[in-house]
Amino acid sequence: MNKYAADLWARSKEALKTAEADLSVSADAAASRAYYAAFYAVSALFARSGSELEKKLSQAAKAFAPVGGEQLFFP
Repeated sequence: MNKYAADLWARSKEALKTAEADLSVSADAAASRAYYAAFYAVSALFARSGSELEKKLSQAAKAFAPVGGEQLFFP
């Protein structure tokens, strides 16, 4: 697995862990984190396969990143 895919996978696992923790507090917050967990997992799958979609997924993920947020996994 390349570094980009590994970083996306790690981010997916972290988002899922957060979703599970948020469930007892807010179903909406948990659903939001679960969405990101799925998004990052699918992105990792494409990145691992070396798909042409990797660049487009990277651009899409950047577009949805928090303003001023640190990008930890984009090349």
